[in-house]
Amino acid sequence: MLCVATAVPAQSPSYPNPAETGAATQGNATRSGQVTLAAHNMRASRATGAINIDGKLDEPTWQSAVPSTDFTQSYPKVGAPPTDRTEVRVLYDDDALYVGVRMFDSR
Repeated sequence: MLCVATAVPAQSPSYPNPAETGAATQGNATRSGQVTLAAHNMRASRATGAINIDGKLDEPTWQSAVPSTDFTQSYPKVGAPPTDRTEVRVLYDDDALYVGVRMFDSR
């Protein structure tokens, strides 16, 4: 799946108390019993060639982008390791920001 996005403000989501869900977290519990997970950074690379908006990540420039893979679950087990791998690559040029997501399914 390939998406084109504009500037979007960063969000810090809050999740239910992990004691209620049975998951370990990498965040801090608040007084309300909710957990705010640690934020992670993604690296955007400058596109080195043309990108076709066709849902495929087969252009060579996608291979040069650094993939982000250190995701955790938000449901059903907050903060738990993912059951399937996800790779997100971010590219930009003078006109746009490109986000390419590859979601793997073991089933």
